Amino acid sequence: MSSNPCATTLSQASDAWSELLDVIDPTDPDGERILAQADRLAVHRRGLLHRSVHVLFTRATTADNSLELLLQRRSERKAIGPGRWDLTCAEHVTAGETFMDAARRGLYEELHYRCDVHPEYPLQDWSGAPARLQLYDYPELGLADYEWNRLYRVHFPSVRAADDALRSLQADAAEVSAWQWMPASSLRTQLRDHPEAFTPWFRDQFHQHLPVCI
Repeated sequence: MSSNPCATTLSQASDAWSELLDVIDPTDPDGERILAQADRLAVHRRGLLHRSVHVLFTRATTADNSLELLLQRRSERKAIGPGRWDLTCAEHVTAGETFMDAARRGLYEELHYRCDVHPEYPLQDWSGAPARLQLYDYPELGLADYEWNRLYRVHFPSVRAADDALRSLQADAAEVSAWQWMPASSLRTQLRDHPEAFTPWFRDQFHQHLPVCI
């Protein structure tokens, strides 16, 4: 893993900088008023408010019913956080999409997982209302991520259920270099001792949402 959180130049990165995003009015407390549309690179260079979605897969272990999280390791070709451990899926909401639509699309594009094939394990909104406002600044790249974000969870009641549902999981190499189930209890220690191994948004989501589940 690179020690530099922004080790890849923009021209070398695998990110889809040309995709179109909705620009959100920062004075709207509900984050619903769309001002314009702009490509992803312009949005991040100008620090414009937009939307993103995170998805976390969890499973209950057979032995003691403790919780495990499916984390992905970001590709070394990503401009931001290359080689760092992340949520199961992190996706920008493109122009005209809903948060839920973006979550489903991201899971399919990054991991080849189709939510409609497994309706028994629904995407559950873990954010509450309203969406969460977050800001991450990357001066090394001249970029800022200013976002309304929602977190969704897919929970599998057992290891066998997760294995069956995820049998055909296939990572997009441009986005994901590896994935691994990690016990939530040990992640707390890893985040404390090696925070640089994880994306800043994963660290925030873990501390906000996971303590009640551990």
